[in-house]
Amino acid sequence: MIKHNQADLIAFGSAFISNPDLVERIANGWPWAPVKRSSFYGGGSEGYVDYPRYEP
Repeated sequence: MIKHNQADLIAFGSAFISNPDLVERIANGWPWAPVKRSSFYGGGSEGYVDYPRYEP
């Protein structure tokens, strides 16, 4: 996309938090896990390191 002048930047941000295997999900067309924004900045690890990898 960038080399065709269709985008200057593409960012995934919170998608990487809820999908630790996001690159694999994109490459394989697997669904993305939903983001639980209510758990962001809660002071603990919940919502940051407890998302599972996709199991086809």
